[in-house]
Amino acid sequence: MRYRLLWFLRLGFPATTCRLQALSLCLLGISLFSFFTVKTFAQADSSNSTLKGKVVDQTGASVSGATIVVASADRGVTRTSVSDDEGLYRVPLLQPGIYKLRVDARGFQSQVVTNLILTVGQIAVRDISLQISQVSEALDVSAEPMLVDTERSQQSDTVERRQIATLPNLSRSFTSYIFTLPGVADVSAARVQQSRVINIPTSGFSIGAGNGRSNYVSIDGGENDSGTGNLRIRNMSVEAVQEFQVNRNAFAAEYGFTASTAINVVTRGGTNTYHGSSYVFYRNQNMAARDAFNTTGRKAFEQRISPGFTFDGPLIKNRAFFFTSFETLKYDAARLRSYTGNGSTMLTPTGAQSAYLQTLVSGPNATDATRLIAGRLQNTLTTSNYPVTMQALQQNEGQFNAPTLTYNWTTRLDYNLGERDLFSGRFTLSNENIDLLGPTNVEAPSNGILQKGRDYTTVGTWTHIFSDQLINQFRIQFADDEYQQLPRSSESTNIVIAGLVNFGHLSTVPFIIDQRRYQFEDRLSWTSGTKDFKFGVSYRPVDARMITEIGLKGTFQFAGGLPLTRALSPADIAVLTGPLAPPASSTLTSLQAFNLGLPSIWQQGFGNPGFQAWQQTFGSFGQVSWKPSPRLTLNLGARLNYDGEPEPMDRNISISPRVGFAWDPIGKGKTVIRGGFGTFYAPVSLSVILSATLQSDSGQFINLQSRTLQDGAQSTQALWAYGVGLGKLPFIALNEADVRAFGIIPLPGQPNRRVADAAADYDNPHTVQASLGMSHQLGRDLVLDVAFQLFHGVHLPIALEGNYRESGQLVAVPGMPGSDLFGPRLERIDPTIAQKIVHSSEGNSMYYGMNTSLVKRFGKGFQFRASYTYSKSLDDVTDFNGGLTPYIPTRRYLDRALSSFDLRHSFVASGSIESPFKNGPGRNWIERALADITLSPIVTLRSGFPFNLYIGRDVNGDLNTPDRPFYAPRNSGIGENFYSVDFRLSKRFYLRDNSEGPRIELIVEATNILNHVNYSRVNDVICGTAAQPGFINGCDPKFLYGPFNFKGIPGLPPTAPLGFVSAAPPRQFQFGLRFEI
Repeated sequence: MRYRLLWFLRLGFPATTCRLQALSLCLLGISLFSFFTVKTFAQADSSNSTLKGKVVDQTGASVSGATIVVASADRGVTRTSVSDDEGLYRVPLLQPGIYKLRVDARGFQSQVVTNLILTVGQIAVRDISLQISQVSEALDVSAEPMLVDTERSQQSDTVERRQIATLPNLSRSFTSYIFTLPGVADVSAARVQQSRVINIPTSGFSIGAGNGRSNYVSIDGGENDSGTGNLRIRNMSVEAVQEFQVNRNAFAAEYGFTASTAINVVTRGGTNTYHGSSYVFYRNQNMAARDAFNTTGRKAFEQRISPGFTFDGPLIKNRAFFFTSFETLKYDAARLRSYTGNGSTMLTPTGAQSAYLQTLVSGPNATDATRLIAGRLQNTLTTSNYPVTMQALQQNEGQFNAPTLTYNWTTRLDYNLGERDLFSGRFTLSNENIDLLGPTNVEAPSNGILQKGRDYTTVGTWTHIFSDQLINQFRIQFADDEYQQLPRSSESTNIVIAGLVNFGHLSTVPFIIDQRRYQFEDRLSWTSGTKDFKFGVSYRPVDARMITEIGLKGTFQFAGGLPLTRALSPADIAVLTGPLAPPASSTLTSLQAFNLGLPSIWQQGFGNPGFQAWQQTFGSFGQVSWKPSPRLTLNLGARLNYDGEPEPMDRNISISPRVGFAWDPIGKGKTVIRGGFGTFYAPVSLSVILSATLQSDSGQFINLQSRTLQDGAQSTQALWAYGVGLGKLPFIALNEADVRAFGIIPLPGQPNRRVADAAADYDNPHTVQASLGMSHQLGRDLVLDVAFQLFHGVHLPIALEGNYRESGQLVAVPGMPGSDLFGPRLERIDPTIAQKIVHSSEGNSMYYGMNTSLVKRFGKGFQFRASYTYSKSLDDVTDFNGGLTPYIPTRRYLDRALSSFDLRHSFVASGSIESPFKNGPGRNWIERALADITLSPIVTLRSGFPFNLYIGRDVNGDLNTPDRPFYAPRNSGIGENFYSVDFRLSKRFYLRDNSEGPRIELIVEATNILNHVNYSRVNDVICGTAAQPGFINGCDPKFLYGPFNFKGIPGLPPTAPLGFVSAAPPRQFQFGLRFEI
């Protein structure tokens, strides 16, 4: 349900300023509205846990007035509650950890429950049965693990500290553990397969086949969003993370600002004992197998070293604690490129051209004149005869290093001012300098990106307990964040040789977002009998300065498919007529077009590449968790969302209902059937705002000019020749003075301009989510989970071409009049506009999946989780950028197909096994040698991600280049399956004889231990890089007619259609050393 409120818009907030008074009044009104009119549902706080239950006697009758004391085993902090008239008690906002529970009631024997483990986001139900007795000694009970959460309605999983500490993680990324959970897709791997996606990173993971930009990740309750769908703090040390909860589907109303999943990360806190650790992890090229693309016989230099330390303890015993961590990373990643080593596939005439040359030499119509022409043409078509081309290729091939240097400092403070007031705060400093040069052969080193990031985040939380029934929590966060993408090659132009290689300055960088992000929120929890109410408001303004130098260095695109006559002189063309005329299959390749100076498209931007704006987002919610019977929990709630975007975007208000239930059909707490439904809204990405603003037709910012080969005296061929004559191209970009001297005037309203805008009805992306599942405890510490999940994405961001219509004619195919193999020909609506990219919210997606998990909690020395997911997802959009516009804008339905993030089958198993042998006095040397050893494997098996078949050039006349064969569905290729076995082996050595105190730990980690070649990307340009006799318009007929079930072909060079251009890392070992006190 969505509303646009005109009275709200009349407040007249300007796009670039923040009228805080008016906005505060408005937000207060919305908060009061939601508080008094919406009844909705409660769950545990996002960064804490809740303990609740019922106290009864041996007959099952309620015991009122019982005193419940919950004490932290590590911190000594206690919380007290009293059971009500129905025997119910509730202790919320407990930090994850191990607790002791004591229950005292007059006339009953006291009971103490030890080793009670609480995890983040958990609602732990612990009923207590007391015995009538005058005995003063308490009855001690060891807590049985609470495996089935009987009141949780959403699909969620928790990654606990033991898993974080023991599972293999060579990247040292805290989000890597998410991939051990069911239904999680590796978005980064899917995006590698999609060659047209923009380089702005995402969160890296997806649930429900999203593109990774709409996930919500909080750290200690503070948002961790960059505004572009990426995480703001990306390199937090895993040593600083206590645990995190992943809410996959249909979660509570308190979770907002997301259209996908909600992840709650909790950092570690100090205890009553001082602890410290120092460590280092190291690997180099000698600890890895040879890269699948390395044919040199020697390994490229690669080295990774990551040292760090932690220190924690009490500031005031039982009351105030601290934890601090620091970790840095220096990584030189090896990258390989090969172009001239691919032989005749790339550097010599194609098969169809060679056959034609042979006809001119020895065919039935051959003459001395044709043989001379054949000799000249042979030289013209051979790339090694072009020194500039060979220089560009050879400078960008060989072995390269992509250096990374990052560090992260995190400090957390906790202070308990008695039992009624609890304070916590965290400061994180994150810094990174990363060379993003990837493993893909199509990306030349000069085309790479340097990523720089710096973030200061401070978050503080005050919890005040008015009574056992009424609790308030106030949180404030401030983040000063700067993110930059800079070019590896700062002075060159961008040269795209379709299907082969991209050189020079990438057209979308520098990309800079400098922002100050604020978060103010308050939550009120109120318990009344069997009903738990929660209300909350959150206001999150962002002040952002955004810069993108779109096209300021220019882009020249070279494509195959041009007729061979482009390589002939007029005199030679006059001779080669009739049976001597070049056949249609002998078209030029994209590299030959580059050699001959025949760019198909030129684009370049001029003007102001940046602006500043405020983004205002607000959310309020109300929720209630109600138990109408002891075995049924109903969760009902709603959110009120306000998203105030700067122009040209709109200001939107939406209401998000949430409904969930959890039913224990047997009543023993061993089985639960849970389900939920809701709508989930995300803010508009700053990247969309930036793209729509900078390229507007107002002339206030960037003016983009375009030209083609058909533009006469200002054609791309003439411009290229002009730039070469200046001594600049291809290695130095043309500047505005050069372009003006050539005769192109880059002013607003000029012909052949490229513009962008936002759709008038642009809406916030949201999803409709539903789930139904069952959890059943099979044994003391074993649980089976089965769940069905549905995600329906609505109003997803998509870029559309808005200035073209069908001309009524088909794209001409040489030698095949009337053929529809390349679809309809397009024509401009406004003849002065070459491209008009409309940023719209018309995208849609549909995902459904079935998850099955078997989870064993830690016991008897081992634990494991094994999950299988079957899913299917359809959509019509991959990401927001203009390079992904539907290739026939008048027939958008043709883009409704398999999602780029469709992951049909996924199996992942992880676990840890501790040695049964013990250390200490009286043990023999064999027992001591085999003691304190932990082995932790991760097994990952998954299907490949889909990919597109691209022609490699604009064939329908709209200057966009995602064109594909007319009969080829979107994402009709299937990538390679992925198989990997990782492990971590550690051995602890205690410096004392009693297995306590200072210790040293030796660690060995490995990924892809079986060294399976996991190809990650296929060369998806299937036309114009090579041609054989019988090819149609530079394309193999099989790519035009199908069947469309293509896969990559091992053994082909990376420059060949369907050749593999990159692979995931081979087998790698990493060694670690840790000292702890």
